[in-house]
Amino acid sequence: MPFSLFSALFLCAVTVLYFVLWKGLRPFVLLAASLAYIAYLSPRACIWVCGLSLAVYAGALSIQRRRDEGNTDAAKRLKYVLIALLVLLLAVMKFVSSGIFFHGPPEEGEGGILRHLLLPLGLSYYLFQAVGYLTDVERGTVTAEKNPVHFLLYMTFFPKFVSGPIERAETFLSGVKQLSTVRLTDPHRCSLALSYLLYGYFMKTVLADRMSLYASRLLLEPHRYGYLLLLAGMLFYTLQIYCDFAGYSAIALGISHLFGLSLTENFHAPYLSTNITVFWRRWHRSLSMWLRDYLYIPLGGSRKGLQRKRINTMIVFLVCGLWHGTGWHFVIWGLLHGLYSVIHSAWQEKFGKKEAVTLWKKLPLIALTFFCVAFAWIFFGSPDAGTAFVYIRRMLTLQAGDTALGVIMTDRVLLVVLLPLALFFDMLCLKKDKPVGEAMQQLPYVPRYVIYYLLIVVIYLFGVYGPGYDAGSFMYMEF
Repeated sequence: MPFSLFSALFLCAVTVLYFVLWKGLRPFVLLAASLAYIAYLSPRACIWVCGLSLAVYAGALSIQRRRDEGNTDAAKRLKYVLIALLVLLLAVMKFVSSGIFFHGPPEEGEGGILRHLLLPLGLSYYLFQAVGYLTDVERGTVTAEKNPVHFLLYMTFFPKFVSGPIERAETFLSGVKQLSTVRLTDPHRCSLALSYLLYGYFMKTVLADRMSLYASRLLLEPHRYGYLLLLAGMLFYTLQIYCDFAGYSAIALGISHLFGLSLTENFHAPYLSTNITVFWRRWHRSLSMWLRDYLYIPLGGSRKGLQRKRINTMIVFLVCGLWHGTGWHFVIWGLLHGLYSVIHSAWQEKFGKKEAVTLWKKLPLIALTFFCVAFAWIFFGSPDAGTAFVYIRRMLTLQAGDTALGVIMTDRVLLVVLLPLALFFDMLCLKKDKPVGEAMQQLPYVPRYVIYYLLIVVIYLFGVYGPGYDAGSFMYMEF
């Protein structure tokens, strides 16, 4: 949820109703709040998600009925038909809204009017979640949910609706069935929620939104700037997208813990990874696990030989790129990561899987992985592939340009104090081997509340908010 007065009041009202009303009404309260919040963000998205959820609900029950009757072939055929329709819907929405079949006036940018008129908010997330759910029902790993309220809540739960995580039905629905046991006076749950919320708003309003003031301009107009600023822009965008998305995910986890629900940890210090494989185990984990379980493994994974493994890897990352957008810059971004993964896999096959143990051996590997990821983000963050190539050419050929944005190099509060604070949280996650909120809970009482106090002060003093600030803007809302 964005950092705004409306969001705070809305969350307070939902929390009061959740704990004041009869415990049996808690799923209804959360569902009503979710639908109201989605309708507030986009009435059209609310209609879409309700219609699709009811269709998937009925389809899953039909698959379950065929499985119960022993007709597994019919269940599998029905699953394929339903998934094909969902994928076709997503593909049509993505391609049409991207402007491939329609080109609006140049000033409207890629996709123009159709992106806003046709592509519903959060479509990619709840369609992927629906595909995973139908697959799990057909495989028998989860039983089709018969309670329509519980299933609609699974599809529409407001903290995760805009940008995920992509939840598995088994874990989420089991939590929904335990809502009546959640106590208001549970200090651990409340402290855990506070940890995630403060960390999330720090990452979003203090770091991501501050860096976006510069990174977005550099990515949009690379022809104006010199190589030093472009290099800084690459690094800023790399950190911005992490802080923005990790911040949103932490906020979603914090709000969920208020109500006694647990969501998937989407980020686990990804920029401290020693290779690209580890990076994708830590970056956007719910999407990575979805692609592994519902695409890579069904394609054959690594079971059908080395060449097939490499082809499967490239297919997975191509789909990952297209999931984010249909422009060539997203395709190149996905294929770059596929190439990184294939190269790393070939290196391991030739020289063995030797893990760096000491810090001095890890640092060069972390730096190399970080640079490869940062380089690929240029394609992801650019408006099109042509602009990305201009950016890279000017940066690598050391071309001079406008230095008007040079003030970014003097933002000492950001560079010297705030970014190391974010690094501290990532290192804490790795040391405790826990998500950031749970890692903070393992700190002694005094240091933990000192950190809470510091985060509140930093958010108040350095957060980017107030008049003119678009508090609803999260980078991954676009996907």
